[in-house]
Amino acid sequence: MCQSKTTIVERVITLARLDQLFPALKELELYTKLALSFTFYLRKYNLLGQYQPEEIISEAICRLYQAQKQNKLIPNNKVKAWLRETGFRHIKELALERKKWNSVIKSVIYYTLPFKEDNKLNLEYEENTTKVHEILQQMNPDDSQLLIWRELEHRSWEYIASQLANSGEIVTVATLRKRGQRAKDAFRKIWRKKML
Repeated sequence: MCQSKTTIVERVITLARLDQLFPALKELELYTKLALSFTFYLRKYNLLGQYQPEEIISEAICRLYQAQKQNKLIPNNKVKAWLRETGFRHIKELALERKKWNSVIKSVIYYTLPFKEDNKLNLEYEENTTKVHEILQQMNPDDSQLLIWRELEHRSWEYIASQLANSGEIVTVATLRKRGQRAKDAFRKIWRKKML
């Protein structure tokens, strides 16, 4: 994302320059329509809790500035459509990245099961197993247990809800799914730090 590459002062100056180049950016209605559209698409891709429409708008404007610096021709009457399409593309990129990391987490957890009967484990398997166990220990115990039940033991959400109910915690399946997603996100964040 280009937001991290610029300071706040640079972004303000950039926005002032873009306002001069594209008068359509001065319209408040444009931002409202973009925010509504991006809210819809963030919800569609289950990203609304992680990202806000304003972040997508900022990214689209930042990409508009980069396109302008590269002398790409964007007519003033097409800037609204360009921003909308760029924002949608960015949301799709975020969704693909999330999907990729979800599959990485599943494959890492699945292929590093600690209870294999085969005693001839190769070095990579042992390293991944160790990393997964370290990450699970660093995580919140509830999140860790949820990942173990769901990803390692392949338990259903209903089974997990009944287990939690037996221990005195009444939770709906929808709430568990959301918790599971947050647990995966936490696992992914720690995994990235370990891999870098």
